[in-house]
Amino acid sequence: MKKVAVLLLSIMIVFLVGCGKSSSPVVDVITSNIETGEIHYWTIYDNNSSEEIEEFEPANIEMLQVSDNDFSSEINGKKISVSVNKYELEDEDGSRYEADGNLRRIIDDVAENAGHDIYGVKIFSVDGNIFVFEKHNVNWQLPCVLYQYFPDTRELSKLYQWDGVELVGLGNIRIAD
Repeated sequence: MKKVAVLLLSIMIVFLVGCGKSSSPVVDVITSNIETGEIHYWTIYDNNSSEEIEEFEPANIEMLQVSDNDFSSEINGKKISVSVNKYELEDEDGSRYEADGNLRRIIDDVAENAGHDIYGVKIFSVDGNIFVFEKHNVNWQLPCVLYQYFPDTRELSKLYQWDGVELVGLGNIRIAD
């Protein structure tokens, strides 16, 4: 009887943990450690996991940096509320301009989704896919989160979180149709 109970408990744990669910790669990412400058190459999976991989050549991407002072935060009770002050963007060439249309919606969605004070935001577009890299100001840490953005539903889907990195490149995009 004891062996049967252990077996049933083991089967329940397997189902609860989701051992049967397979993960799929979404995107390859290049990060640089903010303190050391050390470069790392990653495959990011749809279950918020990652795997360090061999060096690869980055894809041709469009990157826009949202100005740090575009966002402001205030604490309401125990919850932080982030709002957008302005919509200033900077492209890879250093040109600055005002965001319009879809870019404004992305910035609004980032602010609405934020659970912490925003320290920096980059928007990446590659092969028609949009990714948002957001740095949070959290005491002595610098959580950095990569999201995939879905314009049709205005959803930011969290892919992975690091601490103290800069996203410097994207590679192989594996988005299922």
